[in-house]
Amino acid sequence: MVNKRPDRHYVLVYTGDPEAMATYPALGFVPEAYEAGGVQPAGGWTGKAGDNIVVRDHILMSISMEDWQQIQQYGPDGQTGYDLHDRIEEQIISRRGEHDPIRGANGRIYIDFENDTQSEEHVRA
Repeated sequence: MVNKRPDRHYVLVYTGDPEAMATYPALGFVPEAYEAGGVQPAGGWTGKAGDNIVVRDHILMSISMEDWQQIQQYGPDGQTGYDLHDRIEEQIISRRGEHDPIRGANGRIYIDFENDTQSEEHVRA
């Protein structure tokens, strides 16, 4: 997409999925329409001014960045999202008093695997 507004979050929603077509508007997403200087597919306009932007059976919808950040942080129900994830992670890590050596990107520094067939004692001349 080109000419995206920085204060909006955009998604392409498959028009053939009734559940998605009901869910996104319920969350506050609105269809985007072609307008001069407005957001449009990188390939250019395929409709006329005022038509909803549809690309390969996907309609372009947007929501204010502020509302999107609220959904991301607290979830659509106000009780999930990153906030819940962070609370769960905090409990897992603080229960042991240290970082879990297996979980997450940082966990990789604690684990080292060696292929036994490549060690010197298994190599035959």
